[in-house]
Amino acid sequence: MALLLPLVSAVQSTGDRRLVPAFEPSERIYNYSPCFVLGDRPGAAHIWYCANRRPGDVTDYLCHRMATRAGRGWRWSEEAVALGPAGSRSDWDSRHVCDPEVIAGRYRYKGQYWRYAMLYLGCDSERSTHNQIGVAFADSLDGPWTRYPNPIVRYTDDPEAGIVDHFLGWPVYRQWGVGQPAAVSLDRKGKLLLFFSRGEGHWGAEQAELDLSDMDRGPLLGPRSKLPTAGLRNVGAEGPVVITNIGVALDERQNRLYMVREGLPNADTRFPGFISAYVQVASIPWTDIRNGRGTWRIIAQVDHARTGWPRNHNATFMKDLWGRVVSSDRLTVAVSVAEAFESPPPDFEWLWTYRMGLVEMSTSEPSSR
Repeated sequence: MALLLPLVSAVQSTGDRRLVPAFEPSERIYNYSPCFVLGDRPGAAHIWYCANRRPGDVTDYLCHRMATRAGRGWRWSEEAVALGPAGSRSDWDSRHVCDPEVIAGRYRYKGQYWRYAMLYLGCDSERSTHNQIGVAFADSLDGPWTRYPNPIVRYTDDPEAGIVDHFLGWPVYRQWGVGQPAAVSLDRKGKLLLFFSRGEGHWGAEQAELDLSDMDRGPLLGPRSKLPTAGLRNVGAEGPVVITNIGVALDERQNRLYMVREGLPNADTRFPGFISAYVQVASIPWTDIRNGRGTWRIIAQVDHARTGWPRNHNATFMKDLWGRVVSSDRLTVAVSVAEAFESPPPDFEWLWTYRMGLVEMSTSEPSSR
């Protein structure tokens, strides 16, 4: 049965109120890292996200739900698998697939043109290593999705970054790799501006032009550059700003690119300490970021004060099928939330608290923290 839940605006106090999850998964199931876009017909939206399929089993799948407007809320369909790990251990994405990003266009692959591309992180390893970025194509937002067989942004070729251990029968590599893609269509065809996280010797977000127009020829990835950090600040900690795990949305009329980035891990001594306590929403002139420069304007933090949850992470914006904002005045942030504990709980109990909620805000909202 479809679920009808309200679109909950930001919580303004740290009392008992909490952001209501968009939908509740079954026990010992996690939901996080959404891609949330308006559909190809009025009043419809689609969300893709990372989830495990069997209770208690930590294996990432890309799952999908459709939503239709019902007053101020959404009526959500049942969950379906959009893309699972590849079937053979020789495949580069055979262990986990996560962090979906869906962009409309006109993509040639296997001698035909496809309407939608889904970028995603995949790996064939354990301990969050050897991540790479791949793509799949479909003619419908409901799928089915046809996987391109090779990564389009690859793990480093540094010979020192190879296998260093094994865990649960899977190799463990020295470095995290590349992943967590976000994108904006540049021509509403096959050219994208791709943003992604990199953890190979240094951490940070990079951008590059990516041409998926003719995948029978193969992807064309342009020069990679780090995102500017001017204007951003850490909350609750000193030190340099490192941009990772971002969502983006473009407002061409206002010449603004909006970004929601994951903040620093929380310093409250509760577990998990490696999950962010807040995500930060900011904007930058589009013409500046296209040239690899510019100064960000912080709009807001989505944190415990706004959601009532101690962990807030893996966020994105509601946007259209080409990565544009829905409104120049309002943003809807789809944020992953989670519980925190005084000490590490048994049996991955912290992981089963991962949920996703929706927070609305003004694009002109001044940051108060």
